[in-house]
Amino acid sequence: MSDVWELVAALDAAAAAGRRAAVATIIAIRGASYRDVGARALVTEDGTVTGMISGGCGETELSAVACKAMDIGIPLLHRFELSEDAIRGLGIGCGGTVDVWIEPVLDCAVSSAWFSALRDGRPAVQVTLLDDPHPPPHPEARRLVVGPGTQALGTLGSQDLDLWASVAAQHVLDDRLPRSEIRQAAFPNGSAHTLFFDVSVPPNNLVVFGAGSDAIPLAAMAQRLGMNVTVMDPRPAFATRARFPGAVILVSHPDRLVSRVCLNRQSFVVIMNHNLERDQACLKLALESSAAYIGLLGPRTRLERIWAQLRLEGALRDLELNRQIHSPVGLDIGAESPAEVALSILGEIVAARNGHTGASLGDRSGPIHRRGACERGARIGRVPATSAPT
Repeated sequence: MSDVWELVAALDAAAAAGRRAAVATIIAIRGASYRDVGARALVTEDGTVTGMISGGCGETELSAVACKAMDIGIPLLHRFELSEDAIRGLGIGCGGTVDVWIEPVLDCAVSSAWFSALRDGRPAVQVTLLDDPHPPPHPEARRLVVGPGTQALGTLGSQDLDLWASVAAQHVLDDRLPRSEIRQAAFPNGSAHTLFFDVSVPPNNLVVFGAGSDAIPLAAMAQRLGMNVTVMDPRPAFATRARFPGAVILVSHPDRLVSRVCLNRQSFVVIMNHNLERDQACLKLALESSAAYIGLLGPRTRLERIWAQLRLEGALRDLELNRQIHSPVGLDIGAESPAEVALSILGEIVAARNGHTGASLGDRSGPIHRRGACERGARIGRVPATSAPT
């Protein structure tokens, strides 16, 4: 989310200054790449690039193509070659190719709805038609924005395609790990279309039970990663805005938090009260929720003691016993200091959020990024390196 907010802030600044802009989005990858499908960058007409779609190289080439798209008012598909010996392109040695959809930002209802969703961190999907053989006069007519349970805004050119894309977008939003990707739409009459589903997801919520000194770097690092942070502790001297700037502060005992905190599938819970009774109450509260992640600070024996007490009190009968509790919380990096512990915890949270294990990349076989979306994106390989829709 921090990348998204920086992009939207740059877009707002460009609009206030009267400068044109274009959004570049990775839609397909073959081989290795620095960023995954869905990574975005904003390019303004003065050549300023906000965001990264590569390892930082190739901004000149990206700016040139983006300015061309702004001049002609039509989206362009550009292929960046990432081979080690590339004469042109990024030449960063990843050994793959990246297809980037570069679209001018236009003043219309569809764009406004999409950037509003990004700005507010609301779930939404923007569906873009990539292969329309008869492009409409206005390129915005090839896009559709869909929110959860809402009517689509825009059109892809036909009612059948709009309906298919709207239903598919709702399925994307229902996924536990919604991802941007290319999809193929095939119809009984033999027509087929290539569509890019660009996903906006709400920011994750880090909920920290415990406002000790070791929670301070955890909250600060999480906000730097674009997470919303809530810190809860019954001790008013510890749970303060001075210690946790930018976080939501709740001064309350866990037993009185049920009506004050909402833990959902966007929530990541870390319990670090350094108090067994409060840890037990917080764990029970987390287990009764749909939180995506539950972590408990301390040795494994601490969880075993809490679990035994909850079982003795009969509190486990209605809880989901197969929920995974990360205890001891964090990745095994030998963390000692509060900052290192925070890094360990957030590393495990990011891995869990992205469906990865947190193991060393050196031990991983195959691509670094999850390749489901990328492999589907590779179907667009027949499109020329740089082309306006024809």
